[in-house]
Amino acid sequence: MSLKRTNIHQNRKPLHLGREPDTGSSDVTGRSIASTSKLNINEKRTRVKSSISLPTVSYHSNNDLNLKNRFWSCLGYDTLNALPGLANNGQNVCFMNSVLQCLAHTPSLAAMLRNQMKSAIANQSEMAFLKAMGNLLEFLNVTPGKSKGCVVSACVLRSAIHTLVPSLIADPDYGFQLQQDAAEFLTWLLCTLQQILNRKGNNQLLAPTTGSAAANMETMLQVMYGDISENRISELIEHYRNEIEHGNEYEDNSEAENILALSNLEWLCYCRRNTSIIDDIFTGQLADARHCLTCSRISVSIEPFTVLPVPIAESYEVDGPQVNLQHCFEKFSYIEELSGQDSLACTCKNLRKQNQETAKDKPKRRSERIKKQGNQDVSDGVKSPDNDTSESSCNARASRSESISSDSRTFTPGQRRTLLSKVPQCLVIQLMRFHYDARNHTACKKHTAIQIPVTDFDLKDLVFDKLDSHETGASSRHVYDLCGVCIHQGGQIASYGHYIAYCQAVNNEWYKFDDSHVTLVQDMVKECNSPEVKENAYILFYKKR
Repeated sequence: MSLKRTNIHQNRKPLHLGREPDTGSSDVTGRSIASTSKLNINEKRTRVKSSISLPTVSYHSNNDLNLKNRFWSCLGYDTLNALPGLANNGQNVCFMNSVLQCLAHTPSLAAMLRNQMKSAIANQSEMAFLKAMGNLLEFLNVTPGKSKGCVVSACVLRSAIHTLVPSLIADPDYGFQLQQDAAEFLTWLLCTLQQILNRKGNNQLLAPTTGSAAANMETMLQVMYGDISENRISELIEHYRNEIEHGNEYEDNSEAENILALSNLEWLCYCRRNTSIIDDIFTGQLADARHCLTCSRISVSIEPFTVLPVPIAESYEVDGPQVNLQHCFEKFSYIEELSGQDSLACTCKNLRKQNQETAKDKPKRRSERIKKQGNQDVSDGVKSPDNDTSESSCNARASRSESISSDSRTFTPGQRRTLLSKVPQCLVIQLMRFHYDARNHTACKKHTAIQIPVTDFDLKDLVFDKLDSHETGASSRHVYDLCGVCIHQGGQIASYGHYIAYCQAVNNEWYKFDDSHVTLVQDMVKECNSPEVKENAYILFYKKR
């Protein structure tokens, strides 16, 4: 016998944060039809932008809760200590619900957002978005049992987002919502919060928070260079870029030292201009090195990231019985050979004669030393595919365009390698499961099973932030534990199918969030070894230990 979910939850009317409770009849979204018909568009917009307060009313009668709890207990589920779910009601917002649950259970985010948005410089629409986002995350991030398994509606947040970007989220009162890519929505959400919270008057530079990693970096650089004013930092960055491009061929560590110094200086500049909680929690840094095999020139791009796209390693590429997350990161950082249509753009056409005169005295090729930029050659665990470059060109790895004129640029064979130079407190990983098959003109999803570590995910061999891999206490800075997973079920593209989430609550228990249905996970390690998670895990949230 089958039982529809709508029948199970028909008495669980969604709670609308920031809306007054209705007394009339309700539609499928829980809003009063009588009261809705009396509101015009301007009144609706005013209500969206109004101040939002957390509700304190009861959502279910004791009889309803007891009956529902007894029913789910018979099926082996514990709902007495359930966390709030998010309403969907067939409106295609599962991509949004899964992302919001993962963010709500990201350590410290809800509390820090509530505190920082008080001083935000924002217009009316942006402030409505901040308030709706902050209140919703704070309400979802509660101790299990206190909410009694209520269902919450995100209509206020949806209305606020629709006002900012109508093409992303449809108006919950009138529009039909199309399914979206959860990773794209997450990227937009973090980027928008980051831009609003980083806004400062007169483009002023602020000192990093005392005790933060950025503050420690500033102290270290001040000891090294003395003057770390903005002009001095710009001069040092230009100096190290020239040193990297025209580095000393006879010193093995010269380029590694220069790249590390450049990374630290770029990171200080970034932290001085970006002091939002999004940067404090989610932002890391990539070092992308490109090597021309014709003139041996090396150029480096230093870039920040919040969501890190990581390619999926296939079973034929790894040494071992199954693919794990470490293999995917090794594929992310292997030395990529650039040739043909993917050749490297370089100015070596005008420099070729000059390099030929000094090539006789070179003891080794620079490509041999690119491998030494990390703590070890991480490509040992993965066989580099010859023609697989589709996912390695993802957004986080895309290099900044060189300031080279079209007349002097030449496309030559080259190499490229990307390493993590700074890692964030919460590392968000997007597994690149979706790609476009140009030959068949279809979108495809990779169902490769990936073993996801719940604890002790160590990135020490993939982080290039020190020269000595045996530095005291260094390895502990790069150990992560899983705190959230976004799953994509069904469909061959990210904008179809269904999204669910697994999150770790404040009591360290794991819960499965399937829109309004929330259940306790007894063993997350066992859950991560299930085919559903291994073959469909899409976005991973890891917190630094």
